[in-house]
Amino acid sequence: MKEISANPLVRIKRKKYRDAASGLLMALPPVIGFFLFGFIPQLVSLWLGFQELHSFDFSQAQYAGFSNFVAIFKDPAFLKSIGNTFLYMISTPVCIFLGMGIALLLSAKGVKGKKFFRSVFFIPYVCSVVATTVMWYWIFEKDFGILNGILAGLFGESARVNWLEEVWPFRTALLIMLVWSGCGYNIILYQSAIAAVDKNLYEAAEIDGANARQQFCHITWAGISPTTFYMVVMGVIKGFQAFTMHQIWGSQVGGGGPDQSAVTMVYYIYEKAWVTPFRYGMGYASAASWILAVMIGVITVIIFNLKKKERA
Repeated sequence: MKEISANPLVRIKRKKYRDAASGLLMALPPVIGFFLFGFIPQLVSLWLGFQELHSFDFSQAQYAGFSNFVAIFKDPAFLKSIGNTFLYMISTPVCIFLGMGIALLLSAKGVKGKKFFRSVFFIPYVCSVVATTVMWYWIFEKDFGILNGILAGLFGESARVNWLEEVWPFRTALLIMLVWSGCGYNIILYQSAIAAVDKNLYEAAEIDGANARQQFCHITWAGISPTTFYMVVMGVIKGFQAFTMHQIWGSQVGGGGPDQSAVTMVYYIYEKAWVTPFRYGMGYASAASWILAVMIGVITVIIFNLKKKERA
């Protein structure tokens, strides 16, 4: 009788073990992937940051202490890359405000073609970054670009702007492209957040005599603020990691753009590691990448602390 009564417990335990084993097996591939392609490369990169290595043969690495980090902060090009990175990060708040405004318009009652406009605004986000970057490069081209063609047709040949070879026109053009490519994602997120706000709150506010501005400030904004916080955090991280668009334009113009205006921090790391490895090398680039990682971590922590203070 004891053996029979113990059987259900044994079966339950065996099922728990099987479930645990199957769960571990399911979780194992991404864990192994992170360990091989994330954790180990990070450790190697940290080790390289303290080495002098001007080739891709790790056996030639020589311990250099903090000399790589000191040299990086003394390099005017690195300081310029920090300034460029923060400058192009202006596109983040612009994308947030534009995304919010367009989402509010598309969420209004009586607006027709919402699905069509939603698709149109989202297309730039899902298109190939390389293809759209080259497309915008030709739009801003001085002699044959569409934009200068329109300006010349309206105001004469003197209205042509040398977008790609002068510093501030180049930066302005790059910011326009960044905003164009980043707004669609924010529009979709904001539309979802606005749709999730309880409509009964608006009805109650109207009964109490609240106008449109008051409804937005006290109901809509409260409902979409978590989405806004997510956009800010992800936008800042994405801004620090900006590379592809800047590298393509910098390579097309040459020298990282006029006065190295396209050189962001990641672009700087790429150049030191892959373009001029025998002058700077993998150790130098690894040290720069860890400086970038620390900056991202510090600013992300600051943003989260500001959010906590706001709640308090």
